[in-house]
Amino acid sequence: MILGIFISTGSAIYADENVNEETRLEEQKKQAVEELKFYLEEAGHIDPTTKQYIPTDFVAIKAKSEIPGEEGLAGKFVFDNYVIPSMTRDLTKYVTCIVVNSLPFGGVIWDALQGENAMQILINALASKDYDKAVDILLEKAKKTLSSSQLLKFNVATIAAGIAINAISCWGN
Repeated sequence: MILGIFISTGSAIYADENVNEETRLEEQKKQAVEELKFYLEEAGHIDPTTKQYIPTDFVAIKAKSEIPGEEGLAGKFVFDNYVIPSMTRDLTKYVTCIVVNSLPFGGVIWDALQGENAMQILINALASKDYDKAVDILLEKAKKTLSSSQLLKFNVATIAAGIAINAISCWGN
């Protein structure tokens, strides 16, 4: 009887932790999508013909730099160091830079993206403004490529800021 109580309590705790983890990941995914939308839709876009990133709203990027907290610090860093009006880059090189620099073990994930047609799918998702799909591709590759201990370092909320910063900083690469 006592063993049954411990088992059911343990199962309830495990189920609750699973739900909490899924909720946390979903919230972090939403944050990452919002960061991509900001930099690739609100503050700029990818030219469908040239596949180059075109920054369009430096006022919005500046406003983001004035938000209190970490988001503002990241925005200020981006604005002060990387927003150059004439800068455009090749999309494949741009996405490479973002993936490698934004994700823990980004080089490993980049190699996994190269092993399949996932890179083109990722580029197409970004170009078509399907940010949910872009984040899903990166998360899926991370889950398939990284060990459990490495995956623990894969915090989507933290990575969202990295994606946003690298979306700007990679313009120069």
